[in-house]
Amino acid sequence: MGAASFHLRCQRSELVQALGAADAVVPSTSAKPILTNLMLDAQAGGVLEIAATDLQVGLRSVCSRVEVVHAGQVVVPARKLVSVLKESRSHTVELTVDGGSDHPQLCIELGDGSYRLPTVVGEVFPQVTAYPDEGTVVNLPAEVLNQMIRRTVFAVDKERTSAVLSGVYLGINSDGVLMAATDGKVLSEYDHRCPTSVVGDAALNAIIPASTMGHLQRVLDAGGQGQVAIALVGKLIFVRMQLSSDPESKESIAIELTSRCIEGTYPPYRNALPPKSQQTMVFQRDELASAVRRTALMTSSASPGIILSISRGQAELSNLFNTSGTAHIPLTCTYDGEQQRFGFNAAYLSHVLKAIGGEEVMFELNGPGRGIITRDGESTFLVMPISLPNSP
Repeated sequence: MGAASFHLRCQRSELVQALGAADAVVPSTSAKPILTNLMLDAQAGGVLEIAATDLQVGLRSVCSRVEVVHAGQVVVPARKLVSVLKESRSHTVELTVDGGSDHPQLCIELGDGSYRLPTVVGEVFPQVTAYPDEGTVVNLPAEVLNQMIRRTVFAVDKERTSAVLSGVYLGINSDGVLMAATDGKVLSEYDHRCPTSVVGDAALNAIIPASTMGHLQRVLDAGGQGQVAIALVGKLIFVRMQLSSDPESKESIAIELTSRCIEGTYPPYRNALPPKSQQTMVFQRDELASAVRRTALMTSSASPGIILSISRGQAELSNLFNTSGTAHIPLTCTYDGEQQRFGFNAAYLSHVLKAIGGEEVMFELNGPGRGIITRDGESTFLVMPISLPNSP
């Protein structure tokens, strides 16, 4: 059946949520204009599938609480459709296609207005691969996956000096799932132990683009719940989850995301992790995070370094160069060693402090040039130092 027979009714709020998840994948501009659209596929039996792709990431939202009057498919501009429905306060929405001319239009009937949008005719919307029927590798609670992404993706190489380091490493074996990211200056790892369907000593590895992780995180933040299924098939990663904005409702929207992986071999980053050290310094996390932010006010993009000076029972943060002003901020610190000075990029230290939880943060000291490391549950963070002039 074609677009001309497309006709459905549903709750506006549910459609907005399903469209919003798919719209996150739609590029703002593209050399292939069709990619700035969404494909709506109304199926007999009361199912609406919404598909979006930028050719690297594809996403399918599946709504099952839809009254399908006439099955059919239609391709429409993503941003306009989403914006129209978001701005409305109508409880319900009715979508039909007026195919009475050479240029069919999508008719949107709401309780507070009606609209018409042009549809795409004569172009084939790229296929979005569905989640495979077999080969589920691991199931994770949505909140665990969200935390894993949040605690690793910040450490990817944003300058894209290395293709593999611009993504997040994903490793799955019989013991669980591991995520890691590093740009060579800061490193984050999350090692979650859980049952998987990987048999014996087999292991699967992939490098997931940071943009894909960003899409996943937005969906999870929008109401991802229950178990998230992850499968790796060749050079593709598949993720399936349920999305619900109504905790009281047993109904939910099924989300399936597909992404190409980054080709290459992730470096053996664990070689940079020193053994556990007995020499430590302990700070109040919020106090240290605030001090880092305030010291960073006296830095610049050309000179982002700050100095952490520690001695028994106390510490001080200052900026490395004084071209933008000076800062000297005292801190309470539990430390029982010799006086030391460390140089760090303020942004890297801030990212780590934002990612970890708890009231206190303990850093292990690993000798000159080895950086500082902190461990928080299943997470490990390493911040590498920068050189200091006249460092003792």
